[in-house]
Amino acid sequence: MLLSDGSAYGCGDNSNGQICDSPEKGDCASWTRLDQRFQDVACGWDFTVGINKDNEVISRGAGHKGELGIEGLSQAGHFTKVMKVNKGSRVFSSLQNCVVVEPLGDTGGSRVYGWGSNTKCQLKQPKSRVVAAPVVIFESNNTMVKYAALGKDFTVLVDVSGRIVHACGNLPSGFDIYQWGNKSGLQVHCMWTSLHILTSRGGIYSYGNGRHGQLFNREQWAHSDDLKQAAVGSEHGVLLSNLNTVACWGWGEHGNCGRLTDDRTINNDYSNVVSPLNRLPIPNGVIITKVFAGCATTWLVAKR
Repeated sequence: MLLSDGSAYGCGDNSNGQICDSPEKGDCASWTRLDQRFQDVACGWDFTVGINKDNEVISRGAGHKGELGIEGLSQAGHFTKVMKVNKGSRVFSSLQNCVVVEPLGDTGGSRVYGWGSNTKCQLKQPKSRVVAAPVVIFESNNTMVKYAALGKDFTVLVDVSGRIVHACGNLPSGFDIYQWGNKSGLQVHCMWTSLHILTSRGGIYSYGNGRHGQLFNREQWAHSDDLKQAAVGSEHGVLLSNLNTVACWGWGEHGNCGRLTDDRTINNDYSNVVSPLNRLPIPNGVIITKVFAGCATTWLVAKR
């Protein structure tokens, strides 16, 4: 969790030192402050990567497939410098990959670096087990990449106009970059094995693995023009409407998509393992401002 003053906090598994300097403390059950100030931060399976106030990309945790971005380093119990980048750079991560988007001064262009697993050519060709240090995966003097949407085995780059400008790896079945290449105003979100595109008109188009309900059913969302925000986790998605409605869909075996039976308890009764679009209960007087999704977890930012 990154705050506006640059402080960052983490919680969860710390067995590889991905949060704090005490890996013997297996879990951080409450929010623990990270020991740097950040401009951006992201987390993967067993690692944390960020850009600090000095425009340095830093990483910590476990990286047996090159996730730490430093040749020969597979474990770090403290933040270690990966590279220096230009101001305004951003960092993104997935299960076993990291991507940094770096603006190129005043040219209006950008350079994109990546490292980690490359078994499906999600970074570059030819495929390889590990890309242990940053390599350039995209560069343009006139295209400003805004963000990277990362699946488990694929990478999609989207520019500041909401256009898909690059896609590589084991792309989800049914997705064709040429079908979307001339369209702007898109928002692209990736689960581990599927890709989801939100259009400027509120439509949601899903591609890839739908064995556990991951592919969005547009007929279940009657208020597409009221869509305020969307987020996806490992294998589920979350929608927030302008009417303060929150709904989840996808693989909900851990209770991350809510219950289908009733809302009288928070205990997971496994009534919603393969979730249709399921509206979550919001307490009276609570306004949801943002939604986030992780590995089988759903996070809501609320105000009263």
